[in-house]
Amino acid sequence: MKLSNSTEAEPVLLRGISKDPYSYACHLALGELYRATGRTALARQNFEFVVRFYPDYDPAVFAALAGVYNDLADSRAASSILRKGLRLFPANPELEKAIALYQ
Repeated sequence: MKLSNSTEAEPVLLRGISKDPYSYACHLALGELYRATGRTALARQNFEFVVRFYPDYDPAVFAALAGVYNDLADSRAASSILRKGLRLFPANPELEKAIALYQ
């Protein structure tokens, strides 16, 4: 995760997932890496994994997933995932700000 070069970071993260398929950190980092490199479908898969298995860890992942849905032209899914995030993290300013964009 600390590698600045995405071509070096990706194999390390994938190796981490091969050792621990439920690795929160690897899935989150891969989601961020894929979103930053424009591979939104792969970003969606990893962020959805994090939201499914670790929903109460970090409210920022809901905003990140909403951004990916928006990039994939699915504003309904973006709004839905933000509402879910707000149910888990009520009054979170980042999620409230993001949901205002998709209403």
